[in-house]
Amino acid sequence: MPTPPDALHGEILRPAAPPGAAAPTALPDGLPPVPLGRPPAAVRNWFDDDAAALIPDHDGTLATARSAAGAYAGNTRRAYRAGVRAWCDRFGLPCLPGRAADVAAAFLAAGRGRGLSVSTLTLRRAAIRYLHVAAGCPVPTAEAAVGETMAGITRHAAETGDTPARKLAATVAILRQILAPIGTDLAGLRDRALRI
Repeated sequence: MPTPPDALHGEILRPAAPPGAAAPTALPDGLPPVPLGRPPAAVRNWFDDDAAALIPDHDGTLATARSAAGAYAGNTRRAYRAGVRAWCDRFGLPCLPGRAADVAAAFLAAGRGRGLSVSTLTLRRAAIRYLHVAAGCPVPTAEAAVGETMAGITRHAAETGDTPARKLAATVAILRQILAPIGTDLAGLRDRALRI
């Protein structure tokens, strides 16, 4: 059962560090406390507006470059925001900290029942994990029930043929068409080698 917000006695929770990194000693200036046990809208807004502050600004130092090296690309952050919004907007269940049973049954299995693809559900699972890591909470997606649910969803999709369409491999004739306009100078030879 999640800890009620009043039991936290005003403690500001620190975001968890990625594996292998040192734990941060303080939240960045201006970052509000993690909204544990708060309404889904508060969690969604915290993630959308404030969790990005966990990624350091580039100031030219080696320490900042090392800590930012693992930061996610813009498209990944946008996809995670969409996944966190979907997680927070579902069924009115507590979203931070989440429970594995809610992730497995009320979110992933229900999403598959509504026709969401396996790749969308996998991305949303990753977004829930990232939300919990950023908030310093136990990660519900790491529990066996969630992994087994995703395995079952993936297996069922494969059995019913609901998998991404495979692309045909490029034939020799197609490769010749691709390489034909590329020059034979040094840069062209490099470009040809990169395309093969």
